[in-house]
Amino acid sequence: MKTLEIVPNGLEEILEYYGDPRGADGKRSRQWYEDNTEVYNLPFQMRLSWDIETIISKVRAHKKIGPALIDALKEIELKYGAETLERKHLNYYGGIPAWRNKRGGGELSTHCWLIAIDINPHIGRFGHTEDAITYPQEFVEAFTKRGFVWGGMWDWPDAQHFQGASGY
Repeated sequence: MKTLEIVPNGLEEILEYYGDPRGADGKRSRQWYEDNTEVYNLPFQMRLSWDIETIISKVRAHKKIGPALIDALKEIELKYGAETLERKHLNYYGGIPAWRNKRGGGELSTHCWLIAIDINPHIGRFGHTEDAITYPQEFVEAFTKRGFVWGGMWDWPDAQHFQGASGY
């Protein structure tokens, strides 16, 4: 099983471990992106949550979370099977990279570092406590045992969200 080597806690540790995705101008750094991220083949096809007719087979993630992320998805595929994931609409990709601030805040989202993934946002909606209760535990277990932090446990739950950092 591939796990996260380190799960940084708070912004200072995130910057120290993953680097700063901002350039000197405060905007997204192309050089950081090229040096720290990689494209990974998905173990099963996923549908873009905002355009379900579009199928994806690859994702870009930070090199320090990519292997554990793909390993978690492999476990999910083994438990369900690609056909069942498709039939039950459990293969919706909500995104990894997103250059934006955290919801309701002025700090960068963990998506800026490409250390967070949103999966099945249609059943793990941001701010919906009931979604955190009903979100498939196989997904939660596959990610959390590899070191990912699950957004479904937050005071303002985000059940679709898994990230390679805590306290932020």
